[in-house]
Amino acid sequence: MNCFVSGVPLADIQSEFFSARENDQNWRIIMTSSELSFLCGKVAASLNAKFAGAQNAVNLVGLLPGCIYFLCELTQRLTFDYKLHFLQMAQYSSEQLLNALSPFIQEENVVLIDDIVESGSTMRRLLQLIPQAFSCTCLSMKQQISFSGCDFVPKCKLAGFGIAFNGRGMNWEHIFSQGEKQIEEFRASFGVIFE
Repeated sequence: MNCFVSGVPLADIQSEFFSARENDQNWRIIMTSSELSFLCGKVAASLNAKFAGAQNAVNLVGLLPGCIYFLCELTQRLTFDYKLHFLQMAQYSSEQLLNALSPFIQEENVVLIDDIVESGSTMRRLLQLIPQAFSCTCLSMKQQISFSGCDFVPKCKLAGFGIAFNGRGMNWEHIFSQGEKQIEEFRASFGVIFE
């Protein structure tokens, strides 16, 4: 299998990446940094089309800690005015969350940003509080999201690009998995995005 952007074999990218790190859990690459960058560009283009000519700055609300890598790539490509805000979801009770979100309840242009939407429960909870908001993610596990780079990520162990597995891998530039069958099935469908 090769990277859909660079054409470099995934085995070569993985070998180079782990030459300076320990791969003690047999992680295999599922998405390269080049492919993730492409997905960020895809999401940015959709957001730029949606908010072109917006009269007021768009409120981008990043869900910490995972959104950081995606948000950094994404905001470099946005062509509209925006304000950045952050929420660390684990820190808020329901009342505190409502207080933290109160500035956005009457706002017209709000985008809730996360790196990956797995079950969708966090995003649904936020959208109940701010129903006019848009959801945005680089990756989704078949959840309904307003703006998504890839919405058919397999439900398996993942690490990298802001996603941590048992405290590891959040800072890895590529996304890795341990599910060999899921990787092969995903990669077979993933290429369609790059056509």
